[in-house]
Amino acid sequence: IAAALVLLPPVSGDDEVASLLGVVRPDHYGQGLGAAVLNWMERRVQTAREADSALQCMRMSCDPKNQSRVRLFEQSGFRPVRYSFKMQTPLVSSIAEPAMPSKLALIPWRAEWSESARSAFNTSFEGHWGLPTISKEMWTSRFVGVPQFRSDLSWLVVHDCAVIGVCINWFPPEAKQGWIEA
Repeated sequence: IAAALVLLPPVSGDDEVASLLGVVRPDHYGQGLGAAVLNWMERRVQTAREADSALQCMRMSCDPKNQSRVRLFEQSGFRPVRYSFKMQTPLVSSIAEPAMPSKLALIPWRAEWSESARSAFNTSFEGHWGLPTISKEMWTSRFVGVPQFRSDLSWLVVHDCAVIGVCINWFPPEAKQGWIEA
């Protein structure tokens, strides 16, 4: 009915930050489980900090519309540091072709350029907290080697024979929606 996950460095993607994930099944809201899970995670990080004083803070994600979750986190001393959005659009009308600067080329995905695409991805997200550098193994196991990856729907932006932009798209066969993943 509830679960917690604490990612400590280096898995957290940041040498000083513990990433926390706690969930409670909706049919068990209002029973204090969220507070208990959060308390457990905080104690786990404090124990880890005793062994690693470089650990400086904890981080969690929260939908700002979920006011009870926001209040729970604020009561425990968490404060918002940034916001992100899940965006979507219906595919009922055509989408305009992108205008590319003359020195850039938008080309369909090419497997032989996957390593260059991974490098561009890592460069783009360098310093973006919570996201580790993506190794070759992770690139394959989490992005381009998964069943939902659609090479026919994915694109590369190339400049001087180097990938400088990546658009990886997923569309699971059984799904009614696709994902722009990276």
